[in-house]
Amino acid sequence: MGFSVNSTVSLGVKVKLIDFLDQIQESNMDQMKKVMENGFIEDENDVYSGILMKMIQKHEKENWDMMKENLKRDVMSYDVYIDKKVGKKIKREMKRLGELMYLIPEVEMMNMTQWGSEERVNGKSRSLDIDFDKLKEEIGMKYAFLPNVEVVMMICQSMD
Repeated sequence: MGFSVNSTVSLGVKVKLIDFLDQIQESNMDQMKKVMENGFIEDENDVYSGILMKMIQKHEKENWDMMKENLKRDVMSYDVYIDKKVGKKIKREMKRLGELMYLIPEVEMMNMTQWGSEERVNGKSRSLDIDFDKLKEEIGMKYAFLPNVEVVMMICQSMD
């Protein structure tokens, strides 16, 4: 039986997860929940986004301020291990889940789906007909409420 891998290249923002959670307010709770549905933790193996989603589900029935405080507590007490390549060696570093970067895609640039086995190489191209400076400015303004936010290009992969 085959599988498919969906890849999407987007422009969006990255912010430290704990900084993102700090911005949850009663007045923006619905907006923040929508952002969280599209966002994900920067992680090559989709381990940490799954952990975050379980934490959110655990607290989603609480009132907004209790949910915010419990999520912040949980992400700052959950240890994660990040592998970093240093020269030719891999160095394992421990962090808190809340210290990882949270990616929020905003503008999809291109996407593709690979069907079949892992032994194939797929590719796709697009003309550079995008005004990156204008998009970067618009995205930056939309997410200006987040501290230390950076507009970035990102790749999101998901397996069906």
